[in-house]
Amino acid sequence: MNKLNKLTVAVLLLATILMAIPQTMALTSYLTSAETTYPSIVGSRIDNCLLCHNTAAGGAVNVYGAAYLAAGYNFTAIQNADSDGDGYTNLAEINNKTFPGNASDHPSAVIITPPTGTNVYNVSGFSLNSSDNTGLPGWTINISNGTINMEDITDVNGSYIFSGISNGTYTLTENPMTNWTNVSPSTVEVTVNGADLPDQNFTNMPKIVEVLPYVVSGFSLNSSDNTGLQGWTINISNDTINMQGVTDVNGSYMFSGISNGTYNITENPMTGWTNVSPSTIEVTVNGADLPNQNFTNILMAQPPVNAEVAYIVIVPYSVSLHTGEELQFHAQAYDANDTKKDANISYIIKNNESEVGTITESGLFSALQSGRVRITASSGDISDTAVVTVTNIDHRHRHGDRHHNSGGWQEYIDEVN
Repeated sequence: MNKLNKLTVAVLLLATILMAIPQTMALTSYLTSAETTYPSIVGSRIDNCLLCHNTAAGGAVNVYGAAYLAAGYNFTAIQNADSDGDGYTNLAEINNKTFPGNASDHPSAVIITPPTGTNVYNVSGFSLNSSDNTGLPGWTINISNGTINMEDITDVNGSYIFSGISNGTYTLTENPMTNWTNVSPSTVEVTVNGADLPDQNFTNMPKIVEVLPYVVSGFSLNSSDNTGLQGWTINISNDTINMQGVTDVNGSYMFSGISNGTYNITENPMTGWTNVSPSTIEVTVNGADLPNQNFTNILMAQPPVNAEVAYIVIVPYSVSLHTGEELQFHAQAYDANDTKKDANISYIIKNNESEVGTITESGLFSALQSGRVRITASSGDISDTAVVTVTNIDHRHRHGDRHHNSGGWQEYIDEVN
């Protein structure tokens, strides 16, 4: 081999070595960081590049390694996450010497061999259901003191185990679970002294969740024929709840999920109807449904509108008033033969010209300010209109006395009546 070829080979070899150095240093640096953060993994089955990489030689990172990089090279920041989605936190897997970047490698799938050496022991036990003493899977157990902090999750049998525990005093804690109550203390202090500590159990009782099965129901009824009244609003309330319902086509209402207690049930009034029964009743739910909480109503008698009414005459048909004065209008209904008819007649101000004055349903007009308004007296679709002119003269300070019946319209009222 000539000198040129030897030089070329030497350069290529040096380049290869230099390219490999950063990766090797990086791998060594990451693993060293893991061993510093979690001293218990030193010499264990996870103390190698597979902790963060897909192969033992390094290369591409696994999901745990990717999370480590994304967290700014901080193992502690991701220890409560579950990077591989196997149901165990990264910390639980580290403590149990399983790979947090491999979903098929987790505490319940791997038999952990305790570290060799003297004075290392197992602390184990169960999370139990007090009702039948069966194991509770998926409960998080923690063991800690000033030196270690390890976490495990109970397996399908409710069992947990911490291996490689040195002599010393530790706090053992069972994390709470929703809808369960601890029967035994949730935190206990244990001492390892030259032997394993089995049967460090936690007992739990399922909470009794209050079921609200009760129904309060009834009807809004027509007292004349006892048929249901549709569209009536019913309300049930106490200091805790306030619910509202509307009666259906059968007049029925129903409130579901009502717990034991005392409530007010109210039927809202409807125009044209009067309550026969009280509109508000007090009821007590005590371990059973409350049906037939009914309300009875009667339709108020309405003055008949005579279909034979041909026309209406309102008097006076034109009048002038001063502000502050009042005037009673009168209207009479007639049939086609000019015979007086009894009819239900109401009075309104047309086009909402209420700033000039107001009028009651019985026809009493009050003048408020200057202007002109039209008063309509109607029965059904039959009506007549009068005009009122109001001027701003205070009748209390003007001379003379002005009578509302001036102009002869009082005589006309006498005539039509």
